[in-house]
Amino acid sequence: MNQEIEKRLEPYRTDHLILLVGSNPLPNYVAAKLLARARTKIHLLCTRPTAGIAERIAVALRSDQADIDIRDTVEESRPETVRAALTQLVGNEEQAGSIPESDTIGLHYTGGTKAMAANAYHFLLSKRPKTVCSYLDAQQLDLVIDGSHPDGPDKIIPVGDAVQMSLEAVADLHNIQFETKPQRTPKLLGLCVALQREHESNSVWPAWRRENLLRKDRQGEPRSSTELRGIVFPRDQFPGLCAAVAKLGAKDDTFIEWARACGNA
Repeated sequence: MNQEIEKRLEPYRTDHLILLVGSNPLPNYVAAKLLARARTKIHLLCTRPTAGIAERIAVALRSDQADIDIRDTVEESRPETVRAALTQLVGNEEQAGSIPESDTIGLHYTGGTKAMAANAYHFLLSKRPKTVCSYLDAQQLDLVIDGSHPDGPDKIIPVGDAVQMSLEAVADLHNIQFETKPQRTPKLLGLCVALQREHESNSVWPAWRRENLLRKDRQGEPRSSTELRGIVFPRDQFPGLCAAVAKLGAKDDTFIEWARACGNA
């Protein structure tokens, strides 16, 4: 993580970070890497069905975070269970919580369900008004610090690729097992680069692809192999793409010849 992002994140890092666990473990892992200091205690609130996901998050984080607490007493359809779990942490009028009043608290609510997020958000701010609340904007690749923090309004921090993960680490987080070891050397790299450029700079390509390569009755599905055999890629419209396939040994710009050159026919 570069120093500029570290500097912008530091004011919002807290002594305790509460993460709401849903079906996707990745947002919580990313949030923890962004918002937890080495001494931050992480609290994972989850339901019993998602306890395995919480454990995988904990395993992935333990190389950096020694103190991780998993609480699997939340029931998604019962708001009082969210409040009860948080009461154990921050207390209420009748009982003290395990987190001292002097410690700072962060709540990151991208990972949980909407019901969990809403209940946790309102309860924590009612008990600890200085709680730093945050979520990830997956569309813009930003971390948003909610305006409820003492410095309001919202703070938007572009994080982009600040958190780096290997393909194997992402797979482990999702409990995915590879049948064979992933290839680290890209296949058909030149073709992939040419396709990316067409998507980014040539507005004709998406429309041409949709009209010629995909079925009209089932949007998004490719046409049958018989139909695709007769397709010819127009070199005048896609010179970069055609040149990339020619380097693979294609003798002409027909679909069947491109498939052969790419090793798929």
